[in-house]
Amino acid sequence: AIGAPLDDDGGGDRGAVYILFLAANGTVLSHQKISDTVNFPGAPLDNLDEFGSSVVSLGDLDGGGPGTHAIAVGAGGDDDGGGDRGAVYILFLNEAGTVLSSQKISDLVNFPGAPLDNLDDFGTSVASLGDLDGGGASVLALAAGAAFDDDGGIDRGAVYILFLDTAGTVLSLQKLSDTQGNFNDFFSDLDEFGGALASMVDIDGTGGGVTALAVGVAGDDDGGEDRGALHILFLNSDGTCNASQKISDFYGNFPVPLGNLDAFGASLAYLGDLDGAGPSFAAIAVGAPGDDDGGTDRGAAYILFLDGVANLFTLTYTAGLRGISGKT
Repeated sequence: AIGAPLDDDGGGDRGAVYILFLAANGTVLSHQKISDTVNFPGAPLDNLDEFGSSVVSLGDLDGGGPGTHAIAVGAGGDDDGGGDRGAVYILFLNEAGTVLSSQKISDLVNFPGAPLDNLDDFGTSVASLGDLDGGGASVLALAAGAAFDDDGGIDRGAVYILFLDTAGTVLSLQKLSDTQGNFNDFFSDLDEFGGALASMVDIDGTGGGVTALAVGVAGDDDGGEDRGALHILFLNSDGTCNASQKISDFYGNFPVPLGNLDAFGASLAYLGDLDGAGPSFAAIAVGAPGDDDGGTDRGAAYILFLDGVANLFTLTYTAGLRGISGKT
């Protein structure tokens, strides 16, 4: 599933998602589009919604229901309740990628307490956390970023942990921000915490069910303007933060100096135990689109090998291994 948030089906920048069916060699055999004019019951989108801002798989969310797979799709420009408050759609698909039904989450629909404000951009990022509450009422927890939330200051950002049932209904939620969720770290204005998310389920590799969430903070100013940062949050079953580790120009044993405007943390992907029998127990890829290796804003990706147990981290770095960006 690939987002195209500036697609103009039905109107300017309404957005779209493509479902691509791939061969074993990665070539596209066929595709199914989802947009305001194609394969989306009710044609719910408006101009500038930017549906497809983020996408994540939720597996067979409805269990014995008609859908074979569900995805969550962010629409950060949705205007339910006010300008650019944002929304997330839960789409139930059949095996052909056809949308059988959908459930919207926004300030006006299926969001207890209607907590959003104008320009929050809820849905900037999404990540599936599995059955976070275990024997609780929900079947799956969804993390959704609101990178321009103003808790504690302007555009400091926030992440919502949404506990869903099989229909995609939000049963309860927990907000993580500068003022909520027991996340006791340093925030500054314009940090944009929650601009990128990646689930790191069972990060300690023991099978003990430790759930961590990686959160990108591309606007963090450790060491210089907008150098960026990554927070790894260890979550309790109720979605609150138990402990965290920051990785930036100042923290987390990060050995490669970042440059101003690198925006490290703008994108994230969890890679699991990439080195197998090597010293790390988890790896994560971190985008830095403003990196200037070879020229202005050419961009880079860092592969970070994490070591430690529970909430204690060191970061290993292997010199001399060069990818396209020169970073490993």
